[in-house]
Amino acid sequence: MKTITLVTPHYAPESGAAAKRLTAIAEFLVSKGWQVTVLTLLPNYPENKIYAGFDVPVPDRREEKGVKVIRLRPWFVPRANLPLRLMAETLFSIQTFYHLLTLESGVILASSPFMFLGPSSLLASWLKRTPFCWDVRDLTWLYVGAAGKKTYGLDRILASLMRWTAKKADALTAASEGFLNYFVARPQKTMTLFNGVTQQQLELLAKVQASPPKQSSPKTILFAGLIGYNQYLSVLVETAKLLPEMNFTICGDGPDLPNLKQLAQTYQLTNVRFTGYLTMDALLKEYQQADILAAHVRSSPVIEWLHPAKLWEYMATGKPVVHAGEGDIINLIKQHNIAVPVPPENPQALADAISYLASHPEEALQMGKRGRQFVEIERNREKMLANLEQLLSSLLERPS
Repeated sequence: MKTITLVTPHYAPESGAAAKRLTAIAEFLVSKGWQVTVLTLLPNYPENKIYAGFDVPVPDRREEKGVKVIRLRPWFVPRANLPLRLMAETLFSIQTFYHLLTLESGVILASSPFMFLGPSSLLASWLKRTPFCWDVRDLTWLYVGAAGKKTYGLDRILASLMRWTAKKADALTAASEGFLNYFVARPQKTMTLFNGVTQQQLELLAKVQASPPKQSSPKTILFAGLIGYNQYLSVLVETAKLLPEMNFTICGDGPDLPNLKQLAQTYQLTNVRFTGYLTMDALLKEYQQADILAAHVRSSPVIEWLHPAKLWEYMATGKPVVHAGEGDIINLIKQHNIAVPVPPENPQALADAISYLASHPEEALQMGKRGRQFVEIERNREKMLANLEQLLSSLLERPS
């Protein structure tokens, strides 16, 4: 039987993009006859506290939908404290390194955003003489320098370590072509593993698509996802200030949420509502009430390679989407006319795009339909995971 160990900080029942992706990978491989073990943390994201029913002695071992899940205890640190966050991520990498040495695995796959999981899992694979695949979803080691903060050369050291890890891996997968191209020297076995939506999610979100559009005013603009550095959602609050006749709902949690609430209070905005983290059922209700879905990514030469996972979930609802960003994703949006693209960090441009969709309901409706169709064909996660399964199977065929 084919065996694999997946190393990830996020896994079900968490419902963030990383947890959805790794859970889908694990369950898909099980459906194809693999024996899958997942090394992860006790579920805690995004509240930074352990979920009810999971505050148990570690390592916690369970079988969930055919997947053997081993959970370790997280070290909780303030999310705004970058040095402590790096130390917590390093501790998890050390813990998983020990467990990898004790587990029988035909393949090891480590997935970011925790950057040190790549090097530590590579070392474990060498000691066990096991093929290693690194799944890169974010270039987090570049963010501090991109934000203009002093790094004292640490960013260059980390970049060298990560490029070396990619070069030495047996296979490399990444969330976009831009991420792959960042690693100039990389293994022969590579693939772009885009973010996507599972068939189950498509069916669930079709209920939103089937719901009748809201005819009454005011219009509701929705953001749903992580509220952090990349998203730079103060721009969305500024946009709400420009559009007092519309309601803005911001769903999710993250390190920037307190700042957003303070900004909305400073402006005395009555048209901005914060829901905090929501379950999928609660989020579906918010999607049904929304008229337009909005996403924003800050301007940065690092972040421009991102293809935000939330865009595909947005489009799967069949609702019209406005995306403020730059890079490859903008070219894709324009090519297929599946959203309204605007430049990032420009509240007026975002407000103009929202106003345009609100005043052109038929055009918005057709755009929403095109977005849904694009996701069904091009971002169906099962189709992409079939290619990943082939790549992982090829690693087992290498000479010992």
